[in-house]
Amino acid sequence: MAITISGSGITSANIADGTIVNADINSSAAIDGSKVDGSFGKVLQVVSVSKVDAFTTTSSSFVDITGLTVTITPTSTTSKILVQYNTITGNGTAGWTTWVQLVRDTTNLSQSTIASAGRNGSSYSIDGSVSGAVGTSLTYLDSPATTAAIIYKLQLSSEGASTGTVNRRGDGTADGGSSSITVMEIGA
Repeated sequence: MAITISGSGITSANIADGTIVNADINSSAAIDGSKVDGSFGKVLQVVSVSKVDAFTTTSSSFVDITGLTVTITPTSTTSKILVQYNTITGNGTAGWTTWVQLVRDTTNLSQSTIASAGRNGSSYSIDGSVSGAVGTSLTYLDSPATTAAIIYKLQLSSEGASTGTVNRRGDGTADGGSSSITVMEIGA
């Protein structure tokens, strides 16, 4: 049936709900963002912590790094959680290795081998030079499928009985550097 337009044309009152589909909307249409459901593909919340004091362990088993734990409660089971961490990690014994592990609650999500060359003579370094502490970072996209609170944390272990470190500087006894973990809920 043909529609006859008279007067000032068609108003929104003349259009039945549900009759306009995506294909009917021009790609250059200036649709206000408030008219679009903003829960998809956006960052819904961010939780972050930084650590500037030192942490050490001689454990060859993974232990929690004090101060590098965050808790986030997703708003939807379809949300993704983007996790990013940065650490300054070293080892007190030349040639020995320190490992960092990302954990969700009690589940290991990712283990990175840190090629810590250990000490340079009798001191640590945080400049990533031939020996000493090195910076490492990781980005991980998690799909926890829950709306319950989730704990993300970093753990550290050290080869043998050597001393694995986070945020150690120059003389090996003082704090230095900064490590962090950030989690972001991404709407589906």
